[in-house]
Amino acid sequence: MITRNPDRAWARVSVLVAILACGAAWLTVPEFRSWINLDDPVNADTPLSFYQDSAEDERPTSDNDLETPASYDSPVESYDERTSQQTGGEDWVPGRSHSSYEHLIASETEGEWKPEAGYDWIDPSDPDDLRVGWIPGDPHASQQNVVASDTEGQWTPEKGYRWIDPEDPDDFRVRWAPGTKHPDNRHVVSSDTRDEWKPDDGYDWIDPDDPDDFRVRWTPGDRHSEHPNVIASDERDSWEPASGYSWVNPSDPDDLRVKREY
Repeated sequence: MITRNPDRAWARVSVLVAILACGAAWLTVPEFRSWINLDDPVNADTPLSFYQDSAEDERPTSDNDLETPASYDSPVESYDERTSQQTGGEDWVPGRSHSSYEHLIASETEGEWKPEAGYDWIDPSDPDDLRVGWIPGDPHASQQNVVASDTEGQWTPEKGYRWIDPEDPDDFRVRWAPGTKHPDNRHVVSSDTRDEWKPDDGYDWIDPDDPDDFRVRWTPGDRHSEHPNVIASDERDSWEPASGYSWVNPSDPDDLRVKREY
């Protein structure tokens, strides 16, 4: 005789309903699968709340959603930007004065400095020493035949030259001036040919074959260049009329005019 237990039958029905409900949930609810961890056996003990709380910390895998960290937002610093920072945030401008060192200007090469015209490095062997000093005789960087004078900041025409307009301190034009005395060598004057020198009247080169030897000697009997009938006497820097001539004004030693005696 088969017996039936209503309570047991009800229990079987309940179990079957539960199984069917789980199957439906498995197919339609992803969170349910995550909670029972069947997709990831390794993390089977991790509760669903962990995944929900940590989702914001994960890096997105979509290119559209990928966020760049703050350190990646700024482009790599270029050479020009570094130079701009070193020059007070301004672009490199050749000829601009240094903000901290006097008589220094920006060269044509970006990031390099050079002394102003008339100045030179005090210690050229030390690239970190930016001190400069005035150099008398140093050629002007842009004006030909103009050199630094003995007075700092002042310019003078090169030897043998004179200012075209001496009244204008901003006019650096010069001209060759024949007959100008050499500032360093006595009895040497500029000739009619530009950049050439000659002995003063009555003098001659000691070594005429050496163009760099400006030494001269008095030459008795040498004719004066402007007064052909006046010759150098035996006494240095003294003149006398040539044979057959006499002084027009013998009382004036600077008057070299002569007249024929007969």
